[in-house]
Amino acid sequence: SSSRSSSSISSSRSSSSSSASSVSSVAGQDIGDTTIRSQFLVLGDVSPVLGAFKAYLYEEPLNVTAVQINVSIQGPAIDSLLIYDKNKTLLGRAVQTASTSTTRTFRLELPSELQVAQREEHRFYIRASMMPKTGGGESGLVARLGTVTLEGNGEWSNRRYTQSSNETYVDFQTARGAITEVTNAGLAQD
Repeated sequence: SSSRSSSSISSSRSSSSSSASSVSSVAGQDIGDTTIRSQFLVLGDVSPVLGAFKAYLYEEPLNVTAVQINVSIQGPAIDSLLIYDKNKTLLGRAVQTASTSTTRTFRLELPSELQVAQREEHRFYIRASMMPKTGGGESGLVARLGTVTLEGNGEWSNRRYTQSSNETYVDFQTARGAITEVTNAGLAQD
């Protein structure tokens, strides 16, 4: 019989500078800047980083088997969540498994275990793959990450671990588009 243990993970809303020679991409966009800023989530696009969280286990190495994320949002706009590790490598796409009028739950079952070394922080990043407007995505919604939960097994004991974070993340707003540049279309003196 296996026992169950809980410990906490922490989130980060600050900048993380990491230079990786190869960065995974989704639909031609790499994870890029991992700084988390409150801004717009453009429908039909892949969002900037919504939040980050860290896993740490004192007792033994942790083999992560699943990630579950709750997102506070009052309507359809997020198709799935993309989970990246500290090396900016795409681990997979968390799909929606449950919803209420105010919360959507997304889950990623890892096909092969991801090991977090004993007493070492391992950082993860979350981005959203947004529904297009024609696919039911709604603009004007406020979205915010809620609880992030990691599930896994201890490498040495095979004990089941669940690590959760209930940190407060920043708000984002869904939109059909975002202004990226304003230029003068006339003469230089106009």
